[in-house]
Order: sequence, then C-alpha cells, then structure tokens
Amino acid sequence: MNYLFLLLVLILSSCSSNITNKSQKLLNKINNTMSQDYKIEDGGLIARYNLIGINKKNCIYASNFGAIINEEHVNDLFLKKFKSKYKNPKILNNASEDRIRKIKILLVKLNNKYRFLSIAELNHLKKSSNDKKNVFDFLSKTENVCPISRLSKLDKILSSVPIMLPAYKTTITSHYGPRKHPVTRRRSFHYGIDLIGHKSCHIYSAADGVVTKVGRVNGYGNIIEITHSGKFTSKYAHLNKISVIEGSRVLKGEKIGTQGNSGNSTGEHLHFEIWLNGKQINPFDFISHACNC
Repeated sequence: MNYLFLLLVLILSSCSSNITNKSQKLLNKINNTMSQDYKIEDGGLIARYNLIGINKKNCIYASNFGAIINEEHVNDLFLKKFKSKYKNPKILNNASEDRIRKIKILLVKLNNKYRFLSIAELNHLKKSSNDKKNVFDFLSKTENVCPISRLSKLDKILSSVPIMLPAYKTTITSHYGPRKHPVTRRRSFHYGIDLIGHKSCHIYSAADGVVTKVGRVNGYGNIIEITHSGKFTSKYAHLNKISVIEGSRVLKGEKIGTQGNSGNSTGEHLHFEIWLNGKQINPFDFISHACNC
C-alpha cells in the first residue's frame, strides 16, 4: 500500500512538473525569439500586456495570455502576429507607455482601497518626474530607460497581484455581495464572483504563486487555492478537473484546471475569490479592467 501511495505521489508530481514546464517552455520560446531576432529582452512582456494589440488599447493585460503560454499553436500564432505587426521600436514603446500609465492608475486605485503595497513598492511607483500636475506619471523619461525596461520593473510588482482574468472569453453571472443563493434560495452573502466560459474551458492562475490547497470542500466542490507572495490568496471552485498539486509553483496565466459543476452548483461555472491578509475582498475590483478590454 505504501508503495502504491508513493507511486501515485510521483505520478502526480510528474504531471504538475510537466504542466509548469510546458507554460515556462512556451514563455521561454517567446523570450528567446524576441532576444535572438529582435534584440528585445523579456519578450514575454509583449505577450502579457498585448503590446501589439493596436486595436485593443483599453486592455491592460492580454486576455489570451493563458492560451499563449499553454497552447503551442496559439504561441506560434502570437509570434506570427508579432512579426507581421512589428515594424519599429516606436510601436512597442508607445504601447508600453500606455500600459505603464494604466497599470499605475489601477495600482494606485486598488492600493487606496486595500493598502497592499509595501513602502518600497509605493516609493517605486512614486519615483516619477517633478511634474506635480500628473500624479499618475510613472517614471521620469529623463532616466534614459526605455519604456519596455520600465514596464519590466513594474511587472515585478504586478506578478503577485491577482489581476488576470482566470478564464478566456468569460461572462460574469453573479457578483460579490448579498444575493439569493441559486440552490438554497436563501438570502446570503456571495464572497466571490461567478464566471461562465465555454464548456470545460481552461482556468488559469490569476497571478504567480504557490498552490496551497487542492481538494474537495463542502459546497465548493473541487477547489484550488493559490497563495501569492504571502498577501493574496486566490480560490477557484466548482472545478471539473484539477491540473496542479499542493506545493507546486504556478505562473500567472498557467492552466490549473477546467471549469466544472462540482459542489453546490446549478450549472457549469467558476466561483472565483480573492483574499487579502486572510480576509475576503471583492474580486471584481481586481479583474474589472479586463471587462473593458
């Protein structure tokens, strides 16, 4: 029995490792191509922030980033798109400046409400030009640092903040707050948001982190909890399939499971929660920007 249990653990560990390696491998493919062919360091930023999405200027984060780093054919399509759209550095620089501005506005807005940024992170955000009129100016251009490099510094702060929509092309069907429970029909507080994507759609991690819980919880069905830098925890419930194990590290955008109908649920969907310092908060504040994309 002990041997069978050990074998099962090794198989699950191998599966988790393969998933992580696949996402990292496809992200590395982008980085290597950008570095070798275009002399652009950290080309993953271009995919993460949709810097070639000229017609999607409202986006902060690429809505299809999860597909790009989990599906080989989507990764190849992205690289083809980049080659066709990229004409000169000005395109990427302008898009980077736009993302930097929007990210800073989002972070300032969220931190004013939730106070999750450290003093060092706040100082980094405030390190800007002497122009007091523009409080959302990110970094002074006089630092002679290209916009993509500045975006890279900002991305390190964002990596552990769950701002990525955990599913692609999804619809919010129930918001955070009081409601009549669809199963019990009783008035209760809904501590997350419900999202519906296409049948059995992939569910992605909303930020970099470590999987701290995998299993079945009464009411929630199959659930995954991911801790992000010790401050945030994101929870994904009613899943059909789970693709990670406890203790595994995940990337923002990495596939962690598929949408399902497990637990106390009336239909296939994802129940998504964000916790900050052990308290539930409104996830819509963090992913609402994706609805404008």
